[in-house]
Amino acid sequence: MSRLEEEKRTGYRLSIQQTYNSLIKSNRHLDIPFSEMDCNWLRRYETWLRKQSKSENTIGIRFRNIRTIFNLAIDMELVKQEDYPFKKFKVSKLHQETAKRALSKDEILAV
Repeated sequence: MSRLEEEKRTGYRLSIQQTYNSLIKSNRHLDIPFSEMDCNWLRRYETWLRKQSKSENTIGIRFRNIRTIFNLAIDMELVKQEDYPFKKFKVSKLHQETAKRALSKDEILAV
């Protein structure tokens, strides 16, 4: 997290912090070995997030953050490739179109 702070990636750091806090709330601790984070574990976490009334996009962000951390751990050889659950658990399904909130060029010119 400090590296993200140094790189002034505060938005991404906040996203990672929210995922971290969410994992602690759902598991009551963060002592979760990567080998336990299989598809069943991910589905239970998804169910927990839905019970917390999180939006589809928020759930997707949480899982993309976990996937990124998983990939980093594999690159650092902390996790075996065969323990990677995201081959079966697809994060791309966790996305919902949102209403456009930006003004058009004509609307900006009218102001």
